[in-house]
Amino acid sequence: MKVLIISGPSGSGKSTLLAGLGQAYPWPVLSKDEFKERLFDALGWSDRAFSQKIGGASYDLLLMMAQKLMQTKTPYILESKLSFNFESRLEPLIAAFGYQSLVVHLTADRRVLAHRFRQRSYDGSRHPGHQDQENLLEFEKTLLTEEMFIPTKLGKVVVVDTTRMDPAQGFGDLIELTLSQWGWP
Repeated sequence: MKVLIISGPSGSGKSTLLAGLGQAYPWPVLSKDEFKERLFDALGWSDRAFSQKIGGASYDLLLMMAQKLMQTKTPYILESKLSFNFESRLEPLIAAFGYQSLVVHLTADRRVLAHRFRQRSYDGSRHPGHQDQENLLEFEKTLLTEEMFIPTKLGKVVVVDTTRMDPAQGFGDLIELTLSQWGWP
C-alpha cells in the first residue's frame, strides 16, 4: 500500500497541489487544515493560543485517521506542514503497516513564502480561525527565519521549488512528472 505525503512551509502551495491530486487520484485525502477548520466550526475560535491548541488536536486526528486507513490497507494522501514531532509519530505507523511512502516536499524562496502568506491572509481564502491577519507579523518572521524542516524519515523525498510557479495555476504537470519518476500511478 502507498501513502503520498505533501509537506512544506506555509505558502509553498500544499493546498493547491492537494486540490489537483485529490481530483487525479481516487484516494482518501487527509489534510491537517481541514481537520482544524472543522474544529473551529464546531468549537469557535478566539486567539492564537486557542488556534495552536486546535492545531495540536488536528495533528492527533490526522494520525488517528492515517492509522485507520492503514489498518484497512487503503492508499491515501496526507497533507500538512510537518514537524520533527509529527514525523516521529507517523514513521512507526508507516513501518508497522508496511506502507510505501513518497514525500513531495514543496519549498520556495522565503520572501515568496511571506508574500504568498500575506496575500492569502487578506483574500478570504483561509478560515478566520487560523488568525492569519491578527498574527501576520509573527507568521512572516517565522517564514523568514525558521529552519525549514524536510521530513526525511518517512520514505522517498522529492523536493519541489515552487518559487517561480504560480500556485493559482496549479502544479499538475510538474507533480505528474515527479510522481512518474518514482513509478507512482
